Amino acid sequence: MTKTRYIFESVTVGKIKKGDRIRQDYGDIKSFARSIENLGFLICPISVTSDYSLLDGGRRLAAIEFLGWKEIPVIIIVFENVEEKRNEE
Repeated sequence: MTKTRYIFESVTVGKIKKGDRIRQDYGDIKSFARSIENLGFLICPISVTSDYSLLDGGRRLAAIEFLGWKEIPVIIIVFENVEEKRNEE
């Protein structure tokens, strides 16, 4: 059985590992970035693994990088295998 924990925090943009992405074309990043800038914050955080590998939000990350922001809000999704932990005890 897998247990999932969610941690909300702000991390340095450079810490995010993009890896190979399925979506290559993010559309009009400039316009999207301007809408984020007008709000002053990112409404929906990006999701990353516990080692900061990007799960979703590549377009949002690209817009934040375009704006030159140093930090981005993230949801860190931590998957824990409960069975493995029981066997270790």
